[in-house]
Amino acid sequence: MKRAKNPKQVPVRTTTLHAEALGDRVLPAGLLAVGTDVGVVAKVRVFADADGNGTYETLTGVLKPFGDVYSGGARVAMGDFNGDGNDELVVAQGVGGHRVKIFEMNPDGTVGGLVDSFLPFGAFGGGLFVATGDLDGDGLDELAVSQGSGGSGVKVFSDTNGDGKVSDTQTDSLNPFGAFAGGTRIALGDTNNQGGDELIMARGPGGPPTVMIATDSDGDRQVTDNLLLETFLAFGAGYTGGVNVAAGAVSGANGGGAEVMVARETGAATVRIFSDGDGDGLVGDDALFDAFNPSPGATTGSRLAAGDTDGSGSLVEVIVGSGAGGGSNVQIRDDDADGGVLLSDNAATDNFSAFPAPYAGGVFVGFGKVREGVYAAADLPKTIADAATTTSSIFVPAGAGTIQNLVVNLALSHANNADLDVTLTHVPSGTTVTLFTDVGGNSDGMIVRLSDSAGTDIDDAANPADGESLVGSFNLDDAALLSAFDGLDASGEWVLSITDDLAGNSGTLFAWSLEVLY
Repeated sequence: MKRAKNPKQVPVRTTTLHAEALGDRVLPAGLLAVGTDVGVVAKVRVFADADGNGTYETLTGVLKPFGDVYSGGARVAMGDFNGDGNDELVVAQGVGGHRVKIFEMNPDGTVGGLVDSFLPFGAFGGGLFVATGDLDGDGLDELAVSQGSGGSGVKVFSDTNGDGKVSDTQTDSLNPFGAFAGGTRIALGDTNNQGGDELIMARGPGGPPTVMIATDSDGDRQVTDNLLLETFLAFGAGYTGGVNVAAGAVSGANGGGAEVMVARETGAATVRIFSDGDGDGLVGDDALFDAFNPSPGATTGSRLAAGDTDGSGSLVEVIVGSGAGGGSNVQIRDDDADGGVLLSDNAATDNFSAFPAPYAGGVFVGFGKVREGVYAAADLPKTIADAATTTSSIFVPAGAGTIQNLVVNLALSHANNADLDVTLTHVPSGTTVTLFTDVGGNSDGMIVRLSDSAGTDIDDAANPADGESLVGSFNLDDAALLSAFDGLDASGEWVLSITDDLAGNSGTLFAWSLEVLY
């Protein structure tokens, strides 16, 4: 039960041109990051659902984010801070630490270059927790960082100046639990269904299991200048072992926005899900939606994340990691459409150990997605020979993921566009689509974006005057559709073939690229 949330060839000679990926950006669509707890050198492992079956069986990346000495744990989150549609990996030091690092990702799913590193609370050594979400609804995630122990402060950072870093712009700072020294656990999610995410804060060990939800109702990436949305107890008042939190819209929950998931940080590994069933913008005043124990008999608590692990497009699954000293088990929990709406009456859809034995120290979990990868030809410009076929190849690396949508960008010059027939071939599958044939009349060259979602066929576009270029967004010639590539693994060679079928004019291929949407 899935709920939508409130978008004539004359081959005279052939030239092959190799290309390379732009920005190391294409990844398997879902990425599950798992970090170690104390007792070993801090590590992060990244897992992917490479075959699209909803389970994360492919290890794609291994990282020691803080070198070969630090052993206080690696707490993880993933978020898109620069608005390119692809999530970055955030790793924070745990016990005794104070540093946050942010990494890009490589095409094969390995962890890429460091893009940011900072000390959000200065020399504070109580460890940090991190969470990501879009507070102001502008399409760019903010990064929330909280003190793990020794305080309860929370700070919010955002890449407001577009320099690729969040560390140079702090947008908010608050201390939700006053002088409480047990730390704050954080998540972000649109709990009131108003378009931007709320900041969800829960007490660490040593106090009542209080959850506070604060909102950025005026879109300034701050919650401190708005009234507190709600406060409630995640568990009974007698429990003081700390509360871990996550948020996202759960299948079947019927609330208008994101559900809030809470887990005991210590003790029985109980997970509860709160939902805004009455649509008043609050989750804490409704009957509990669901509760389950992912590890019956365990007394080491649980860590949480939430993410669209099965590619539904709008709804999330609950990701549960073992608590401190409880092993390295990771579970994904979902309602498998068994006739009910609860997660608790279903077995885990995925259940695995993230680190090999003998490690048993517990794990931190985070989930992210890569929604778009861009690949472009590298060795251009290239002559489009007269009365010949010229080909250019882009090589997408292995493990790129399944295509949900494909866009082609093309820039070329030619004295007579109507001489040109252009096709695109995915070599591994043998699939070829004709992009256009003899369009543009006497116009000279084109800069076009070809997409099935464009409103005008390229052969129906108004022809520019002689000497002018055809520019714009179009769908393909006649009935051809780029959706012929949907469902294919994007990996492998892609060949653009340009045939000049009338002698007398040559041209230049300046650029072409593929946008692979997942």
